[in-house]
Amino acid sequence: MHFTSAILRIPPATCASGLTTASLGAPDFKKTREQFNHYVSILSDLNLTVTVLPANPAFPDSHFVEDTAVVMPELAIITHPGAPSRAGEVATIEPVLARFKRIEHIRNGRMDGGDVLMVDRRFFCWPVRSHQPGRPARICRHC
Repeated sequence: MHFTSAILRIPPATCASGLTTASLGAPDFKKTREQFNHYVSILSDLNLTVTVLPANPAFPDSHFVEDTAVVMPELAIITHPGAPSRAGEVATIEPVLARFKRIEHIRNGRMDGGDVLMVDRRFFCWPVRSHQPGRPARICRHC
């Protein structure tokens, strides 16, 4: 698969209050923004078309856009993130993805797109916050 574009969201000033499973302390907002800007620069240098969405302070983890969808060459599957505090994020990413891909929605269960790896036509899921371990969610009627 060859990538030609990327969708990113600016980390909000509220990012320090986001979810974490690490015991490293709260993120440093200034450093988070510096790392984000560097990431945008690298993707641009690789000749990707980069769409940068504005920060969304209502959702401290919203800069992790990969959790709101699983993107395949032919479609994007809108997920239901496992953390209830992230549920509203999908409404902000769906219209953006719809400019690039046909949209489907996960039918049941919970899934963070960042827990999914697609290799060729196979999906591998590490259920950190996705559904119940050992019980796969049905992604869509095409999968």
